[in-house]
Amino acid sequence: IANAQHTHCTMKSTMIRQQSPIFVLLLIVNAFSHFIRISDAFQSKLVPFRNSFLTHNVEHERGNSIIPLFSSSSSSSSGDDVDSEFELEDWRKFRASLIAKEAAAAAAANNENDENMNVDVNMSVNTNPNANDVENKEDTAEKAASNQLKRETVAEENERLLEQQNAELAKEYKKEAWAHLIAEPEVGGLICRMPIEGELYWGTGFWKDKLDTLLSIDTMGPPKSQMENWFPMAERMLARELEAITANAGKNGILNPNDLHEDSRELLEKYLDYKQTWQEVCLMLGSTQGVVINRPITQNINKSLAKLLLEGQPSASMAATSSIADKQENEELPFGFIDKFIQAFGKGAAVYMGGPDLQAEPALLVHGIATLEGASELAPGTGIYIGGLKAAVEGVLDGKYQPLDFRFFLGRKVFDDGASLKAKIDQAAYKAIACNRSLALKQCLGLPKPLWHEVLELCGGDMKSVSQLELGKRLDLR
Repeated sequence: IANAQHTHCTMKSTMIRQQSPIFVLLLIVNAFSHFIRISDAFQSKLVPFRNSFLTHNVEHERGNSIIPLFSSSSSSSSGDDVDSEFELEDWRKFRASLIAKEAAAAAAANNENDENMNVDVNMSVNTNPNANDVENKEDTAEKAASNQLKRETVAEENERLLEQQNAELAKEYKKEAWAHLIAEPEVGGLICRMPIEGELYWGTGFWKDKLDTLLSIDTMGPPKSQMENWFPMAERMLARELEAITANAGKNGILNPNDLHEDSRELLEKYLDYKQTWQEVCLMLGSTQGVVINRPITQNINKSLAKLLLEGQPSASMAATSSIADKQENEELPFGFIDKFIQAFGKGAAVYMGGPDLQAEPALLVHGIATLEGASELAPGTGIYIGGLKAAVEGVLDGKYQPLDFRFFLGRKVFDDGASLKAKIDQAAYKAIACNRSLALKQCLGLPKPLWHEVLELCGGDMKSVSQLELGKRLDLR
């Protein structure tokens, strides 16, 4: 037994030493990115580093918040610029590769721990594994990480549908579809709405404490930290509390929230917000603004809808116009353009409800075509573009593009300020996720597996477990 325990500790410490350079590198990169954010004055002096770690100043957003994008400049301004090959997309792939390698190493460590637990007490154990074995384990972890980054397949039917909708994007997706959790939202990244059970467990406050208490009392089942335990416990607690809340309704069936205790009112607010934002996947346009990309409305556009998409609501105040819309062409549309627009997109468009805010504005056009005249990149290096409506219409009519190369979003999702979004992330109502652009640009029309599940399963770990538990509730997807 002593030999077996010694072997287990030795192998575990060896693995930690092997992975420590990666942890150190991540710490250095993260520390450096926070250093860049310290001062605008410092940023202006860090010219050599701006191409590789660009802090994107979203001046048009409320509060002039700064979001770290780790991106490259779209143009070279001086000889002091770093190597142009190290661009934002390269950084994102590099970061995803590191995270995938860590996940693979952790999985290998878990498997190794399981094997060591089954070591026969009478077995003779070699406590000094040779260097070749160590190298082989490292190579295996790297190969596993590479495979996880480049060929993680979580929705084969979705991939086949994407091939029919956009062949070029499908090739890109198949080559390297990846997603992983990040600490803060990024422009061009995603935020995904979590189930309320996860919000209660991962968040803070009274209901988190109560759930932890219930888990500590429960002596049955798997360890308390395992999702198979806390998720159903959170479900049961929520059901009981909501039943108690509805019991406070008057004889007419009307519930006055002001009659509830503060904690009960907080839970009711969480629940109602969860129902309204259920499984949202939001593409971040700036520090406080995004569009929900998995709420399709229609593929058919008539004249009234076309006018709404192109012109918005005429009665809307011009002062309410968002700066994101300013990036699109704002000049007056030529005579007869609405008819050309209907001819191009009338029977094969992709129109989405982008959010509950700014719905009076013209629709936002999102695509991945860098050469489209009039389009602008959402943020340097993201490969996601907005605008270029006139060129899009002409290109579709000429057969150069397909209607499903583009998406139209009515409305936005606007957070009051950066602190509001941060609070949502801190309370685990949303998780911030980085992904390659093909995942953010793909259509959500008739997907066999909903995009929310696809994104979370590409993240792996707890997010994959959450997806599988939520799929178990969907009778329509079984």
